[in-house]
Amino acid sequence: MEFSGVVEYNWIFVFNFLYGLLLSVMHLFIVNFFIRQRIVKYIVATYIGLFFSPIFVLNEWLADFQFLEVLAYVEIFFMAMILFYGFFLYVFKARPYQSGITVQTTKIIKGRFSLIKYFRLNTFFYIASVGFVFYFLQNLGFSGVYQYIYLQEIHPRFAWYESPESMQFLFAIYGRILAPVAIIYQKKNLSFVVVALLSALILVNSVERQTMIIILFALFVRLFFVELKFNQKIVNISMIMLTMLILFYIFIMQGNIESHTADQILFDSLSVMYNRIIVDPLYMLNHIIVNYNDMPYTYAATNRSIGYIFDVYIPGFSAIGILADGYLALGVFGVFLASFWYSMILAFCVLYLKKMKYVPNSYKIVAEMLILIAMISFFYSNIFSAIPVAVILVFIFYRNLIIRIYKC
Repeated sequence: MEFSGVVEYNWIFVFNFLYGLLLSVMHLFIVNFFIRQRIVKYIVATYIGLFFSPIFVLNEWLADFQFLEVLAYVEIFFMAMILFYGFFLYVFKARPYQSGITVQTTKIIKGRFSLIKYFRLNTFFYIASVGFVFYFLQNLGFSGVYQYIYLQEIHPRFAWYESPESMQFLFAIYGRILAPVAIIYQKKNLSFVVVALLSALILVNSVERQTMIIILFALFVRLFFVELKFNQKIVNISMIMLTMLILFYIFIMQGNIESHTADQILFDSLSVMYNRIIVDPLYMLNHIIVNYNDMPYTYAATNRSIGYIFDVYIPGFSAIGILADGYLALGVFGVFLASFWYSMILAFCVLYLKKMKYVPNSYKIVAEMLILIAMISFFYSNIFSAIPVAVILVFIFYRNLIIRIYKC
């Protein structure tokens, strides 16, 4: 569901933006005091940036913004998440204040990823990529790019949702796991460019911004955590710029941008990215509070996975954010439940990471990247969303395989 409100970028916006940053910094001090594990700090800091920093801006932009109630639920989830996380680590006897519980990621040193594993990864990637290329060629109606360019559809992103759910699931795994990992491990400029371009050209067909943002995330990981030569860094930065342009084009295809001049397109693109990435999760919580406060509890039936299990599915709330879905599921108790569930998964992931202490850095970086993608995805999805859980299951399988190889 898209943000709908009066968007004004003026001095009032600047002050409200700064107030939000100040509120975020206050909570970051709490995180720094109670949480020692670096990857958890990154995840919780992302939560703070999404649910605290835009609250004053939204209060100005929305006439019906329930400031105190929204802030209360955001604060409840935040405090409960820290408490539950510490509780789970204590129960698992992991000493929650121990700083060394997670890996200290450093750069991948050239040559640490064997040629055999590199060849297998690329082979798997290219087979999957070719499969999706043929799939979209044979099913042009599911391609958002085809819908937008040739059929002049206004909202082409809905075309992909008409495809079989099994293909949607495989496509999500490709975009959230296989493509990012393949991008990170490319050694030569040519293979890197081919893999990055192929990933972007396939993923753009769904006209989903989150898949392209994950590709951007992988490019930044490669830039900062992989040992690259100067010319490789230049090529990597060039691919980041190109991927950002593709992301802008996705926003245009979604109908978020209707400008025709270059400077206005750039401004509108940045505005839409701020609204859709930063503002949306908090906006959806307020939207649910205002418009569905008298609706019967959904008991998490807004998730397709729950619908498959209990044969009860409520459509229309597929990606409203974990807080909004928790409130819709069970009210205030649902917010606690969402925090409990989220903290439990986070604690399990950190415990799994702890046992990768002695494996090469190349594997550690992939492990942390998968966890970051999965846990941050929950802020945009639902409590029991299948894709983040699937990414975590892949990480667990990946971790167990690596542990067996290196006998950690």
